[in-house]
Amino acid sequence: MKDYYDILEINETASTEVIKAAYRALVKKYHPDNYELENEDITERMAELNEAYAVLSDEKKRKDYDIQYTSINSQKKNETINLNQLHVLLKNKAIIKQKKMDFLLAL
Repeated sequence: MKDYYDILEINETASTEVIKAAYRALVKKYHPDNYELENEDITERMAELNEAYAVLSDEKKRKDYDIQYTSINSQKKNETINLNQLHVLLKNKAIIKQKKMDFLLAL
């Protein structure tokens, strides 16, 4: 799922006025007319901006998007917590293993 807030460089609590201003500023910055040669990246960026703005500027579409966005971010947060817990467990296991080795070498 694309992060429309990131694409428009705004936060999730942005008002419609902020969304519109951010969109206009980015369109001005990335408009193909500002570049001498046709650039596929610029065309792609403009398509992303238009898509993000189409969703976030429409109240119903934004509400639906926010439900999915919140759900996915919550899942990512839980995955990050699980990875951090796993890292701590592996680190502790390595410390215990090292202490056992130290003990055996001391005999």
